[in-house]
Amino acid sequence: MSSEAKHISEVLLSPAHGDLKRLAEAAGGLLTERFARVPRDSGVARFLASPNEYGWDIKRKLVWLGIDSYLFRCFFRRYLDDD
Repeated sequence: MSSEAKHISEVLLSPAHGDLKRLAEAAGGLLTERFARVPRDSGVARFLASPNEYGWDIKRKLVWLGIDSYLFRCFFRRYLDDD
């Protein structure tokens, strides 16, 4: 086995590796600590749940979802480019 192949095999963890559980516990603890301060509510859900008194309220929400929301803005731009 070449020294490069040996080096790579020392870095990779297989599912049966003994340190994998310890690594997962350490990563889980770090992520739990880091995400503890992140709000759990959804600004998008709150925005969409706001009242729709007029038809343009619904249109405003759909336009916002397409243009400004992280989830759909790439698809919206692609749609505009295609049409």
